[in-house]
Amino acid sequence: MSPQQSCFTRAVTRVREGATLVSALSFLACTPAPTYDVVLAGGRVMDPASGTDATLHVGIIGDTIAAVSNDALVGRDTVNVAGLVVANTFAILVAQRTRQLALLRTVGATQGQVFRTVLA
Repeated sequence: MSPQQSCFTRAVTRVREGATLVSALSFLACTPAPTYDVVLAGGRVMDPASGTDATLHVGIIGDTIAAVSNDALVGRDTVNVAGLVVANTFAILVAQRTRQLALLRTVGATQGQVFRTVLA
């Protein structure tokens, strides 16, 4: 549940309990939604580690992914990435080098050596 939804839910509950409209509406100004530096809106997010494969919004603060959400996010800059894939660059790197990595294992490289090759 997003912060706006929870505030709205509390305001509606207050009105149902007999509170005045003004006091109920004061809940709508409660916790504002976080603002991100960059929002990647509507991209297909793929993350093999978590098994995520869905159309989502990604909120980035600095160089860190701060949120992944079904709900729209607010950001200083918003990039519409609908129709594009948002993926972990490490997963892309490994996928692009699958043939080379398999060849290294075939000629006797250990799993650790292959791992260090990818990270180097």
